[in-house]
Amino acid sequence: MATINTGWGGGQDLGAASERWTTQSLNGNQASFIAGTMIATPKGARAVETLRSGDLVETVDNGPQRVSWVGGRSVIAQASALPVCISAGVLSNDRDLWLSGDHLVLLSGVDCQRLFREAEVLVAAAHLLRLPGVFRAVGVGRVSYHQLLLAQHQLVIADGIPAETLHLERQMSIVFPCRAAKVAANPAHDRVQAMPAARRVLQADEALALIGRRVVRQRIMRPADRCELGARAA
Repeated sequence: MATINTGWGGGQDLGAASERWTTQSLNGNQASFIAGTMIATPKGARAVETLRSGDLVETVDNGPQRVSWVGGRSVIAQASALPVCISAGVLSNDRDLWLSGDHLVLLSGVDCQRLFREAEVLVAAAHLLRLPGVFRAVGVGRVSYHQLLLAQHQLVIADGIPAETLHLERQMSIVFPCRAAKVAANPAHDRVQAMPAARRVLQADEALALIGRRVVRQRIMRPADRCELGARAA
């Protein structure tokens, strides 16, 4: 059984997550970073697996914010549980970013405004697969997934891309079924469940419409780009 090679090694498990994950629970619906992902902090970028509760991370909307909880585990993944890679440069990222399929990243542009009347939207990594340079790992392999929970749903800078922190309302019942029951028994449960998303989250059909437009636009632009480069070379 192969270990998925993301170029960063295996990472480490965090003891805060006591549940044993399986490929059944890792069905592509958890929001996780891959070990080695560099997260912006006030003191510089740090690998996600080195962050701990109480550490400060930079957020897009609210500056430095403390991490409330960290979790992660190495798992055997296949099919939709395998991570998605957004290659360097696809979203102006400075290096390849590996995420679980359901992890949300920030997109912006005139097309977002035209389609959704929003300057910025959140899209699942798996919905970007039609874009050149975005692909999912194949086969069966060991993957080290890691999560960050803040007091509110936030966007952190991960390898140069604004990406979400854990959103309990969307994720807890899938990723941490045992913990979900504990949170439900907590008096703060209603407040946790009411945690708003940092941006509008596109549904699958909405995301595919947006990405489809971008793919078509890229195909239209490529011939002109080649002609322009050819003219310069001549």
